[in-house]
Amino acid sequence: MMTTFSARCPACQTMIRFESTPELGTFIVCEECEAELEVVSLRPLKLSWVDEDEFEDYDDYEFDEEDFAEFEEESYDDFDDDDDDY
Repeated sequence: MMTTFSARCPACQTMIRFESTPELGTFIVCEECEAELEVVSLRPLKLSWVDEDEFEDYDDYEFDEEDFAEFEEESYDDFDDDDDDY
């Protein structure tokens, strides 16, 4: 008898079944709502959104104007072949 592994999509609550034993960190897309999910727990099997906590606190990100110091407005080209370039 083959064991079936399944978990609910956190977005739409659809039951997602795995054809083989899932591994921690496995990525999957919900066929119902197309949410990008990751296996975050094996016992119990639990799914969560991909990169859910990557930018949890935007205040920790610091914009550094020096990163863009070499950007010159006169040399800007958006490569769309229109005449609206600077």
